[in-house]
Amino acid sequence: MDANAIAATPTLVDAIFAAWHGVAPAAPIGAAQSGPARDAYFQGVGAARTALAGRNTACLQLPYGAADAFTRAYAAELGYEVLLWDIDARDWAQPGAEAIASAITSQAFPGAVVRLNDLGDPTQTAAALDQALPALAQQGYSVRAYCVPVMSIN
Repeated sequence: MDANAIAATPTLVDAIFAAWHGVAPAAPIGAAQSGPARDAYFQGVGAARTALAGRNTACLQLPYGAADAFTRAYAAELGYEVLLWDIDARDWAQPGAEAIASAITSQAFPGAVVRLNDLGDPTQTAAALDQALPALAQQGYSVRAYCVPVMSIN
């Protein structure tokens, strides 16, 4: 999340942390495409970190999953891990709970990281997780929250 999104949704951010999930600061858009000026990158991430008011996370959100030597090196310098996803459930497209759940369960494999990014209305994503989590458990998987954001607003 960028600093503006964090500031605009304080109740949501509080609820995310209360549910033991994390919100990761977002790197500036375009960072991976052009190798941003170091100061601009640090300013963007720093503003998001400040807006999180001490609620730390170890991961940095990379818009669109785009990374290069600059973004990875800068993230490491700031103490962040860059964690990308293996499965994009495409819940942001609002395709319906069954489609989201199917995207998760049909692509699951040991160690997979699932990206959920509902962009506002979490109703379909929540309903999909109600379906996908028991199905994954039946397949022998265990699920844990990671430090990736539950949403990214760019």
